[in-house]
Amino acid sequence: RRSEPSVSVQRRRVLKITGEGSSAFVTFETSELDMGTILSNGIVDKELTMTNHSAGDAHFRLSIRKQHESATLSMSEPEGVIPARSSKSIQVSFAPRSWGDYSFCVVCTCGFKPQVDATGCDASSNAPPELELECKVAGHSATPTLAVEDARAATASSDSLWRQFEIGRLNEILASPVTDAEMLFASLGGDATNPKAKTVEGSLDCVKFRFTPALHGSDTQSIALQLKNTSRLPANFRFRFPDESDIDVEPWADSQEPCEEELKQVYILDEHIFQIEPRTGQLEPGEAAVVRVSYKHSNLRFDGRHQLQVKLGIQNGKQIRILLEGRTLDPRKKEACAFPLERLSTFAPTRIGLTNAPAQEVRVLNPSSFDLFYDVDLQPIEQLREANYDFPVLRCLNPTGVLPAGQEYALRFVFTPLEATQYDCELSLRAQLASCGESAVFLIALRGRGFQDPADAMLPPLHGRRPPLQQLLPLRGQLASLSLDVLDFGRISQGTGVARMTIIRNQTAGPLAFAWDEFHPLITCRALRIEPMRGELAAGQFIACKLALVSGRVDEEFLQVDCDVRCVVEPCPDPSPPEVAIDRPSFSRTHRSESRASVRRPSVAILALQEQEELQSRDRSTLETGTAQQPPSQTENSRQSLHVHLHGALLHERDLNRREREVSFGVAEATTQLQSCLESTTISTSLGSRAEPSDLLENEMKCESEDSVFGAEGNFLRLLREALEHPTVHDSVAAAVREEDVPLFVDYLRPGKLRRGMATSEAQTRASALQTPSCQRLVHQVLDNTVFNLIQEAAHGEVDLTSHRTFLFPTDSTRSVAAASPTSHQTR
Repeated sequence: RRSEPSVSVQRRRVLKITGEGSSAFVTFETSELDMGTILSNGIVDKELTMTNHSAGDAHFRLSIRKQHESATLSMSEPEGVIPARSSKSIQVSFAPRSWGDYSFCVVCTCGFKPQVDATGCDASSNAPPELELECKVAGHSATPTLAVEDARAATASSDSLWRQFEIGRLNEILASPVTDAEMLFASLGGDATNPKAKTVEGSLDCVKFRFTPALHGSDTQSIALQLKNTSRLPANFRFRFPDESDIDVEPWADSQEPCEEELKQVYILDEHIFQIEPRTGQLEPGEAAVVRVSYKHSNLRFDGRHQLQVKLGIQNGKQIRILLEGRTLDPRKKEACAFPLERLSTFAPTRIGLTNAPAQEVRVLNPSSFDLFYDVDLQPIEQLREANYDFPVLRCLNPTGVLPAGQEYALRFVFTPLEATQYDCELSLRAQLASCGESAVFLIALRGRGFQDPADAMLPPLHGRRPPLQQLLPLRGQLASLSLDVLDFGRISQGTGVARMTIIRNQTAGPLAFAWDEFHPLITCRALRIEPMRGELAAGQFIACKLALVSGRVDEEFLQVDCDVRCVVEPCPDPSPPEVAIDRPSFSRTHRSESRASVRRPSVAILALQEQEELQSRDRSTLETGTAQQPPSQTENSRQSLHVHLHGALLHERDLNRREREVSFGVAEATTQLQSCLESTTISTSLGSRAEPSDLLENEMKCESEDSVFGAEGNFLRLLREALEHPTVHDSVAAAVREEDVPLFVDYLRPGKLRRGMATSEAQTRASALQTPSCQRLVHQVLDNTVFNLIQEAAHGEVDLTSHRTFLFPTDSTRSVAAASPTSHQTR
């Protein structure tokens, strides 16, 4: 039998294999890591946690994308492996070398650990791409910093204290970085008895605390300073007196013979003429403490001139020298004493090219009981003029005059810079007594800066450069307070005015009477109006006072306003029996500016002035007899003074920029239109009668109720009266230039329609120019702009409506023909 061939049968089966691939999935626990705030040259460590969410081991590599030269950021393990489904913490170290804010970017590059396949080759080429993660790291390096938030005294304004005690400069020094000399002085213990520390002490910044001179026996001058920790670190401060030392000197130690200056210093310390309480303190970030600095007018040794240097030291921070200066006047002697409020008087930044630069004031106090004749040496001003091409950069308007006894006097200077630079000048003021001829010389340092770009006039923002706008530090036994201590009026053009408001609040349990200083120079010259000028406040009651600053006429002097206005407050007297007549100021209980009584009685300010004159006359009589004088104690007087500081500039309208002129012109035009509208119409009163505006304004008080301060209608009429009857409005309207009515359209191609006074040759030139194609295209381009577009362009500053444009046409005479001005609305 024949065998059959074998047949092999092949079958195919489909095997489906499913596999899941995974990649390294690593995340940071936080995307932002804050290292906090530390001291300079310090180091801080924090943990940065990374988590591997995948099923395989993940390899990571850390790098820093952003580094700084003055700070370093390092990791304890920049490269490693994170097991599957686990976490790993990396220690991050931040070490700044100088203070500031630092930011870093930590980049984590992660993937699977490199493996080798069965053949021994590297299988990393087939691995998935590596992933990059980012974590932002922020760190802050700082030093403990303090700042004087507020300064208060019962006898002076906050602005005066800021000038006398150089608080603005003190805050500027406290906000600056710590120098190497300060770090070395602090490392030596800050003790001047150490010879090494004594050599470094001279390189520290110095600030003078200048107390106001007063007669022997006057009350102790006490100044309250509110210190605040403005940093992010706790601040430990200490006022170190010269007799305080951290080193205990052995009794057997032989010291050198003290000199005369050291003996004087020991005497001042033993008599406790200067005091600072408390001398040490610790403030957390944002906390504040009150430090009181006082000077006693109880010693006449060393001619009544006392000085003491103390050091303000902040642990791991600034080290500053503070020179305390005080003077006590002998009432048995007649000596000339003039006290400039500022050691360095700085003028307001002034723009170069002003037509009428405003006068700026330098205030000088005469603390004695005698009027002093003064004379300013103008030789340094002449030298400054010669050094600036014979241009009067600085002028003194009152180089000679009289310093009133016990009052401040304003020396007026006109600063007109020629260049955008800084000018310095030191003047000598000679004060002389009228009776005996004794004189003394005092130095006044002046500094001014000119600018061209308005941005250059802006000071960089700094906390504490100027007094606060509101009172932050209440005084003991304070009767009343103001809602705003500083009012900024800005730049005011001639013939216009700006009003600001402050609120007087009664802080006692009884009624108070208040009265503004009626004899202030701004009030007497009618540049400042205050309403109401006087009144009464019940317990816990308040009243809004409006202060309006008005610029003068063209022929008057322009002024840079930078002064204080005083408001005297005192408890209301108890009701007296009817048979006893007491001369007391009367006030309206409805807070009106005028009393309802028909007889005008003296105000609180007048009584205070009369009392001051009586004291001065008694002082003069006492000094003539040669006996000792004891000034009255301030605590016996129940009156207190509130001070509001005014900032502003009264300028010529040509010295304002375009936007300020537009605002001023808009106000003047609206006032004129309102006045003409009221003059040509009649107004119906609430009583049904019809009267002219003047009659209605006279009957304003009749429309008010007896219980309310002002009704709605009375308040509106009062504003109208102020706007229409103010003398500056009448002066501005009278001084305004009357222009002829301009026709809306003039056809220069028709000879019969020529302007009056225009020559025939000029008309022909215009007519021929208008027929050229280039001029016609120009006319079409001008006419395509509507009034709305012109107003819109003027609002954006693209078109100046106050200037005329000039176009040149190719004619034989090559004369310039003025094109249509947007303000005239005519085509020429």
